Amino acid sequence: MQRALTPFDRSRPLWEFLIIEGLAGGKAAMLQRLHHTLTDGEGGLRLSLEFIDFTRDAPARPPVEAPPAPHTNWWSSMGESLERAARQQLDFARRTVDEVAHAVTHPTSVVETGAELVELARSTARQASVGVRPMSPLWTQRSLGRSFDTFDLPLAPAKAAATALGGTLNDLFVCGAAAGAGRYHDEMHAPADRLRMAMPISRRADKSLGGNVFSPTQTAVPTAPMAVEERFRRVHDVLAVAKGGPPVGSNDLLAGFINLVPTPVLTRAGVRIAGVLDFVTSNLRAAPMDVFMAGALVESNYPLGPVAGTAFNLTTMSYRGSLCMGVVIDTAAIAEPKRLVRCLQRSFADLLRAGGQPGEPDVSSR
Repeated sequence: MQRALTPFDRSRPLWEFLIIEGLAGGKAAMLQRLHHTLTDGEGGLRLSLEFIDFTRDAPARPPVEAPPAPHTNWWSSMGESLERAARQQLDFARRTVDEVAHAVTHPTSVVETGAELVELARSTARQASVGVRPMSPLWTQRSLGRSFDTFDLPLAPAKAAATALGGTLNDLFVCGAAAGAGRYHDEMHAPADRLRMAMPISRRADKSLGGNVFSPTQTAVPTAPMAVEERFRRVHDVLAVAKGGPPVGSNDLLAGFINLVPTPVLTRAGVRIAGVLDFVTSNLRAAPMDVFMAGALVESNYPLGPVAGTAFNLTTMSYRGSLCMGVVIDTAAIAEPKRLVRCLQRSFADLLRAGGQPGEPDVSSR
């Protein structure tokens, strides 16, 4: 975990692949770190296709040609940058004039655009109105201290349980996170009826690898003691509302406005919003088949998601018939990280049982 928290060397590329050898059974692990300015979670999974194989004895890939050397003439480079910026501004102005002309000749389109802007404003207000402090009575401190744990949930039983309960696998995942967080508060004798959760929703519609193409959403999820079926229904309804409208960052008009806001203002706003969130969840899907690295089978694939100013991050990645769970915890916010992990495991086990899966569910730590 300490290695994952080490800042990148700014004189080198913003990624790092570290081989860890000497594990039990002669096994090894690879720690992959990519700075979030390069890509988001789904983009990172697509990027991994460049260094994994789908067979153990895959042929060597052709060498990658080096890109052309960059311009060394500073004045020439600056001139090109200024010219490009001016061209972009002219294009923006031209589009604005065209849109105004279209509005004059097609007045009904103004109504449609106005309705979109009103809905965008309402959605933005929902996301921005996050209060002034976390909803948790316990998780009020933040630090750079971290702990990391993993556990597995069987994929097929989880899908079957979600269907039996009347929802999706993502509903079950968020429900388990909410129930585990609530269980932790109950065991610590500081009950919480609701906690504020953030969840990124991917908007990546093409085959691109880089960039951050997601919309952040935040919502309050039920964490008070209740029947498993009741919590699942409430989480399902909450997520339907959160995903129903255009969240922050999904609209080109809003993106254009953000580009005009000074960076310090955006930074302060981001810190304020993140500081009042209780936890983050993220649901990713890895390769649907076995993958290999240098001829070795990748047995498990555990995500290590950013806490981003919250108490913990629970990210899941489906691979080889399992939901591989990675839990990153701020140790100043959560006094007993192992207890939280046990609470999450027990809550997912409850969900599988409530969904009609026979026997004791296989919710195991690695």
